[in-house]
Amino acid sequence: MAQVNKQAIAAAFGRAASQYEQHASLQQHSADAL
Repeated sequence: MAQVNKQAIAAAFGRAASQYEQHASLQQHSADAL
């Protein structure tokens, strides 16, 4: 079984967090359309 590098995962989520807000309006628009 592969080792899980929790620090690398945490760092990747941290880098991606800044982009979540950029996509929030698209996600809201998509949810409203459903």
